Amino acid sequence: MSIFDEQFKGLEQAEVYESGVFMLPGLYLLKVAAIRLVASTKDEGRYFFVVEFVVLQSTNADRPEGMTVTWMVDMSKPKTALSNVQAFLRGIFPTASKSMLTPSLIEKLCDEAQPAKGNNIKAEAFIIQTRAGNDFTKIRWTAFAEAPVAA
Repeated sequence: MSIFDEQFKGLEQAEVYESGVFMLPGLYLLKVAAIRLVASTKDEGRYFFVVEFVVLQSTNADRPEGMTVTWMVDMSKPKTALSNVQAFLRGIFPTASKSMLTPSLIEKLCDEAQPAKGNNIKAEAFIIQTRAGNDFTKIRWTAFAEAPVAA
């Protein structure tokens, strides 16, 4: 057995852990690349609602056009999680009534077919302070309009 066989044994079955590049403060025009519900690799029973976007326009030079950015919602905090997911959905589906924003819609969006892929949305990212005094990047979602986000 070679050193490569020893060191890379099980490579075919290895799980790939993705870590996202998160949005920094600024204004963005984004295109949805993927929507998923992801199980935590650390905490059993904990899930994250994850949306990946391609940046179409940005006012933040560290998040240029063409870069992929990620937005994650910790579903273990239902009050804030559901509010944040609903705000995102209202940006993607601005004419949808609240009654249309259901768990079955989320299930469809996370499906292999990825029906929201390619939809555009505007985002404003800004820093707020948590109750614990930590910085947190908050996202304000708005529906896409033809006007550019960066003046």
